[in-house]
Amino acid sequence: MADTIRFELLGPLRALRAGEELPLGPPKQRAVLAVLLHLDGRSMAYGSLVDAVWGAEPPVHVRNLVQKYVSGLRRALGEAGPEPVWTGSGYRLDGARIDDLRERAEWVRGAVAAREAGDLRRAGELAVGAESLWRGEYAEGLPGPYLEAERRRWAEKRMLALEARLQGGVALGWYEECGTNWYGWWRRIRCGSGRWRC
Repeated sequence: MADTIRFELLGPLRALRAGEELPLGPPKQRAVLAVLLHLDGRSMAYGSLVDAVWGAEPPVHVRNLVQKYVSGLRRALGEAGPEPVWTGSGYRLDGARIDDLRERAEWVRGAVAAREAGDLRRAGELAVGAESLWRGEYAEGLPGPYLEAERRRWAEKRMLALEARLQGGVALGWYEECGTNWYGWWRRIRCGSGRWRC
């Protein structure tokens, strides 16, 4: 049975075993792990993994790098942890999931259900819970076109959730709180990445 490791991507990638953060190696090795985590146990062809992490112009020795990083991840996650597995044409990561994304989804589902039931106060509380899981930009600091696209997608999803939260706050008459908090939320999400001028 695999050791329980908690994986988080709502900020810098983290892997926690019994509350202790595991050292996951250099940025490209961490990017390989993040990409495999996104597949939720499905396989990714070798070429697709290379494209996801290195883009259209990988280094000449990329095959050696992928093997090195996969071996490094096996060591970092331990013998009893989830394992990157060669499938004959690519890799998959068995026994792992992105825990903070699943938790966020539960909070958001609850907020949507509360909003649809007319309980805007509860919807707002649940939206705050979903927002509290964020520790920075999605997969912060990890290279590669795949994760860059995920960062943009998650920034938009986060902004839509905050907009819904503000709509609920306005409906409840929390004008001052909404006005005060909106700019701070916007700066954290839009400006924190450095891609927006604020």
